[in-house]
Amino acid sequence: MITTVTLNPAIDKSILLDEVVLGEVHRIKEVVETVGGKGINVSKVLNFFGVATTATGILGRDNADLFTTYLREKGIEDSFYQAAGKTRTNVKVNETKHQRTTDLNEPGLLLNEADIDRVNYKLVTLAGESDYMVLGGSLPRGADDTWYADIIRLVKDKTTVVLDTSGAKLKDGISAGADIIKPNKEELEQAYDVRFADNEECVEFCAELIRGNRLSTVLLTLGGEGAVFITEKVIYHSDPINVNVVNTVGAGDSFLGGYLTGKSIGKNNMEAFRIAVACGSLAVMQKGTDIFSKEEYDEMIEKVVVR
Repeated sequence: MITTVTLNPAIDKSILLDEVVLGEVHRIKEVVETVGGKGINVSKVLNFFGVATTATGILGRDNADLFTTYLREKGIEDSFYQAAGKTRTNVKVNETKHQRTTDLNEPGLLLNEADIDRVNYKLVTLAGESDYMVLGGSLPRGADDTWYADIIRLVKDKTTVVLDTSGAKLKDGISAGADIIKPNKEELEQAYDVRFADNEECVEFCAELIRGNRLSTVLLTLGGEGAVFITEKVIYHSDPINVNVVNTVGAGDSFLGGYLTGKSIGKNNMEAFRIAVACGSLAVMQKGTDIFSKEEYDEMIEKVVVR
């Protein structure tokens, strides 16, 4: 079973229009609203492939019904803690003319120490039942930036820890003992205050992280330049796939969900990486952060080339 942890989930409201011109009135073509957050998005992909997954984290009880109803209808096990307040809404403005997305993210719930203690207790319990525990995204107000690192220290001897975050949270989580990370190049540069001359230098930096930490696997995404799978023994690179980019939000989550799906159903690393690339590529073609179809997946996986 795979547990996904979303400590700062959101209602994802995706707005589709031609172009944004600041100060002007705009005509919206379409609005798509889905429940989201990194861990929930990973669970969506796992559930699509029939992999057992439990989604946990923190919801604001004032609008928790939207999330609990969605998870129940999708057949995803719900183990969320509910705190006082309202879960945030994140607005994604997708411009078709420029194929770019602008995010307008609310800050999220304000937690107290009792909330944090109860969530930690829940996560330690779930870790003992999980093959993987995925920690992803931003943190709510009231939580220290060290919370992911604290959680990792609590659960790392009970499960395989997967971390998908940024900044100091990423760096501290690696030092605390994360097993798998899924950064992009910019997130690594930000976390370690470095600038990579090219992708090759970034890959070598990832290999150094593996050699110097408990870390076993880096899933490095490079946007339109593909992705790289890195362990101590092997490096795989995927060729870019030409797709119509509609919405980049959630693409990395789908990529990670695809990889964990592959590992859960017994695929080797290369095949699991191929599934990841297919899922990530499909995600950018969706209007919101909901899931693609089986027919779309079957067509996309044939286009994935890994070297």
